[in-house]
Amino acid sequence: MTASTMCDIITNPFWVVRVRYQTEFMHSKKHVFESFNAIKEINKIYKSEGFFALYRGFLASFLSVHHSVIQFYLYETLKKQAAKHSKKSKGDIPLYYIMPASVVSKSNILIKIVSGCKFMLISIRSYT
Repeated sequence: MTASTMCDIITNPFWVVRVRYQTEFMHSKKHVFESFNAIKEINKIYKSEGFFALYRGFLASFLSVHHSVIQFYLYETLKKQAAKHSKKSKGDIPLYYIMPASVVSKSNILIKIVSGCKFMLISIRSYT
């Protein structure tokens, strides 16, 4: 989760610039690609709107990270439970114990679909 948060902190200004540039391109009448420099655009946003404008949508992006944390924790917990019930050595858990743990933990994708996608939509809308 720390790595994902750091990635969000570092790349969020670039996401803001990218989304703004795409919306500007979509709504312009000429649809011509002009020269583009992300660093200059970040400086322009920083000077005209302030530092916090570069981090619009950060909270929604940060909240969408939680699904992978839940999935990893759930998988590891189920794998430990499978190891307790397995009659084999600790490092050798049978596939029929691992597969249900994997399927149940991966069903966490429903949480991402319900919550994460909404957070990303909010995030993208707040960039502009």
